[in-house]
Amino acid sequence: MLALPIALAIAALTAPVAADVASGYNVHNPHRRLVQRSVTSDAASVAKQTFDFVVVGGGIGGLVTGARLAEWSNQTVLVLEAGGDGSDVVQQQSIPGFTYHRGLAYASPYGWNYTTNVQSEAGNQPKAYPLGRGLGGSGAINGMFWGKASAAEYNSWSETLFPEGKYKWNWENMDASIKKATTLQQPPQEQKDQFQIPVDPAAHGTSGPLQIGWSKYMYPVISNWIPTWKTMGLPVSDHSADGGTIVPSTMDTAQGSRSDSRTAYIDKNTSPNLVVLTGHMGTKIIFSDNKDKNGNVVATGVQFAAADGATTYTVTANKEVIVSGGTIHSPKLLQLSGIGPKAHLESQGVTSLIDLPVGFNLQDHVATSMAFATVDGVETWGELTTNAELSAAELAKWDADRSGKWTYVNEATGYVSMADIAGEAANTITDAIDESVLIAQLSGRHNIPAPVQKGMATQFALQKKWMKTNIGQIEIILHMWGPTANSLVLQCALQHPFSRGTVMINGTNPFNMPVINPDYFSASADATMMEHAHGWLRSFATAKPMGDVLTAELMPGANVTGAALQASFRESAGTEYHPLGTCAMLPQAEGGVVDTSLKVYGTANVRVIDSSVIPMHISSHTMGTTYGVAEFGADIIKNENTKDFLNPAVTSSGTAKPTASSTAATQPTGAASAPAAESGMSTGAKIGVGVGVGVGGAALLGAIIFFVARRKKEKASPAATDKSWYENGQQNNQWSNDGGEAYPMNAAGNFHQRPLSHSGSVSTMATADLPAARRYDDGGRYSNDSRGVL
Repeated sequence: MLALPIALAIAALTAPVAADVASGYNVHNPHRRLVQRSVTSDAASVAKQTFDFVVVGGGIGGLVTGARLAEWSNQTVLVLEAGGDGSDVVQQQSIPGFTYHRGLAYASPYGWNYTTNVQSEAGNQPKAYPLGRGLGGSGAINGMFWGKASAAEYNSWSETLFPEGKYKWNWENMDASIKKATTLQQPPQEQKDQFQIPVDPAAHGTSGPLQIGWSKYMYPVISNWIPTWKTMGLPVSDHSADGGTIVPSTMDTAQGSRSDSRTAYIDKNTSPNLVVLTGHMGTKIIFSDNKDKNGNVVATGVQFAAADGATTYTVTANKEVIVSGGTIHSPKLLQLSGIGPKAHLESQGVTSLIDLPVGFNLQDHVATSMAFATVDGVETWGELTTNAELSAAELAKWDADRSGKWTYVNEATGYVSMADIAGEAANTITDAIDESVLIAQLSGRHNIPAPVQKGMATQFALQKKWMKTNIGQIEIILHMWGPTANSLVLQCALQHPFSRGTVMINGTNPFNMPVINPDYFSASADATMMEHAHGWLRSFATAKPMGDVLTAELMPGANVTGAALQASFRESAGTEYHPLGTCAMLPQAEGGVVDTSLKVYGTANVRVIDSSVIPMHISSHTMGTTYGVAEFGADIIKNENTKDFLNPAVTSSGTAKPTASSTAATQPTGAASAPAAESGMSTGAKIGVGVGVGVGGAALLGAIIFFVARRKKEKASPAATDKSWYENGQQNNQWSNDGGEAYPMNAAGNFHQRPLSHSGSVSTMATADLPAARRYDDGGRYSNDSRGVL
């Protein structure tokens, strides 16, 4: 009579164990929790909980970083995002062409709807300053351009701007990190041939989560683009920082849909230790009253709220707070938390903790456009807005097989150097820029601190050097939608502006729009370069074969030159949506906010990972570089937390002890109660026990459970000095409680030691987990990394 209960009991107890082993979890980990990756808007499920890493901001930097850290199942990660999850705007985010025709950047809950202050040198008016708000950030609503800067630009970060940095932010590491993020989908050969698309597969990734490719449909007039660059005597290449190209977009071409950090890193991510809270903005970083042994302030958590006047919640960060709000919101959060220019913070009612030039060094690509009429019969993008029948028919194509004109986005681009646009006058214009005079002028406009001025001197010298090379100074874009039915637009954007601006908080209310001042054209050299760019565009518009398509200049007009031309583009100019630099990765003596580990100076455990750390502008759209920053930044965090990732924390006696964080951190998903977890038995096993008892074997099952529990307790752990747990790689799925070191921030107080697994998660999204004993060498590489770089 007992045979069936015994069999059921044994099966019930062993089946969950086998399933757990198959799913990549060490069932002998006594601190393991059954959690499930969740995207939620329920603040109550997160409030007062503890996570190892709290990431503030769910854009490119935040989602990439959060997903990469969650590749390790023994680390809990929370991402806070102010905007929605995108489920209510699926078409507007997914359909490429909707970006331009039915976009979310303006007057939408998925945009912040910000404006600058009055731009005194750009029409004496405020300018629109759209930013993405929602999972995926600006990458979920932008124009989808993919690109990266030149080797010289990335190399300058480590060779010129931060030569003494521990981590080497250079071409080798940035190129590898950008590739790590992506998978290239090549266009059909017929499309390559028709439009002369330059494709270099070696320049792109092959196994990353983010998909990049070209529009399925391209307008026939684009076939004139590459030949015209050749007529102008300029090179053509894939991702060219000098010359013409047709860039790929962040597009899953096979699906005819946008690819962004949400779709790539979150939607298909099954990491059970990642929680994403939407609809709630991080409002303040909480710091301990105690500092670490080096005198650095220690972050213990983050406050967040849904809206002005709504309930403010708090979440605890066991290890680090990672700020990923972007170029505008990252400095805002730091300033609200007491990290920023002391005089300004105190003037706004914020107590200063660390006096740093947070919010200075704002740089942006300033852009303007010229419109040209076309000959009759040229298809343009405008037809989708003026012809409702055509628009509906093309939408039906997209619904049916993800094809048609709605898959198109602007991809015809190019970059021109100073010599290209100014000819023999290029050197004269460059040499006329007096760095000391310019710094004094800009400092008078913004009260720039001395360290920032010193950094500007280094940057300006580098910019002048680049002006005498083939590095692109102006980006050109063919925009398929002009002011009239038969017109196209050529856009030009300054890539390395000398103008510098600021982002500063406006009071203590975190929901107040910050004061954004890019200060366009405050450096007269910027206007001079832009004037020459317009002249070059006029030459391009008449060159063959584009000159056979474009006719009269509609805007600003062929007769508008000199001072009138400058007045025109100053009035019409605005952001190209590429602000950066407000939390610059520079030496502290040169105005830096973060070091090369992306850690904020003066803090023990606060990092910034987004475009705000990029120290100097680049000849490229910034999205690709931001993915690279996030990928590289996540690897740096893993490198610096190797012991915490691979070793369980121990007490002074060498025995791991459960902590509040190991329980609370997993409660937001509600998959297992604390009592169930502390028993060392999985929920599945408990269900199995219930089945056996239901058949009638309660007493026998109790004996079996007691026997199993006693066997587990009697297994002796190796001594704290015995590293066999590390060298044997957790053989036989045994759990070791020894060999780890206590969390180094524990001395600061208010920190809990968290028992950690040292087996890697299987949820790696086909990217590099930490190999055993990875160590960062002085050459800026991991010695045993197959890529040769971090």
